[in-house]
Amino acid sequence: MATETHTFEQFLQGRPALAAFHNASPLSWLTHWNSHIIAVDHVFRFEKYDQSHDQIREITGVDFVVDETNPGRYTGHYSDYYNSTTKEIVNYRCRDCILRYGYEFGKD
Repeated sequence: MATETHTFEQFLQGRPALAAFHNASPLSWLTHWNSHIIAVDHVFRFEKYDQSHDQIREITGVDFVVDETNPGRYTGHYSDYYNSTTKEIVNYRCRDCILRYGYEFGKD
């Protein structure tokens, strides 16, 4: 069985059957489905793990280490993989998360 490959833009545009899952904003995963109130006490950004480790350990009481992530075959800054269309798609679909947590394209 051959594996189908897609460009990043094709992935973001998605097929209609997958759109509900792939297009969900990460903020929707943290909110109560009915009230839309944030349903967690703390939100940490993985890319700021080094700055948050002590606070996470204090809150959870668990001492842990996160191994290096699998770098995969991609190199460079994440923004290198975007074009004007993919930036627009992500900005639209994740606007609530972008605004709430102050993300700026190319600076995170």
